[in-house]
Amino acid sequence: MTTPNQAKELIYARAETALTAVVGATGYVFDNERFTPPPPVGDPPVSPAWVRVRVDESLSLQSTLGGVGNRRFERQGTAVFEISAPTDFGTVAADAIVKAIRDAFEGVTVPGVGEIAVYFTNCQVLNLGIEGPSWRVNALASFWFEDRK
Repeated sequence: MTTPNQAKELIYARAETALTAVVGATGYVFDNERFTPPPPVGDPPVSPAWVRVRVDESLSLQSTLGGVGNRRFERQGTAVFEISAPTDFGTVAADAIVKAIRDAFEGVTVPGVGEIAVYFTNCQVLNLGIEGPSWRVNALASFWFEDRK
């Protein structure tokens, strides 16, 4: 069985591995962390791509009956990847990040120790358009895990 905190830690660890490969070690931020986007570089100056990672639990379904400690609950949620990429360069940067997210999460079981695991089903991509100096895209990875209480 997996607790919500264990699920988040597994998701964050997998996201860190996937995102470091495409945006570097400073190109992403997790829930509730302060972050200043990377400054523009080059001539003309271009803002590098970066990603905010959020884990949202949305639904909890009791899947078995029983006494305290023996009841199972299916927890469902979404890992939300808020992608910010430079404008006027097409969608190449955002597409590369989306591909890394899909490769890391789509149809994947993220194992922990013992019975701890998070199960990912599908990914959805939402092109949000231009916001300020950035092209904004959200990638949503649906997951579930089993908790006991």
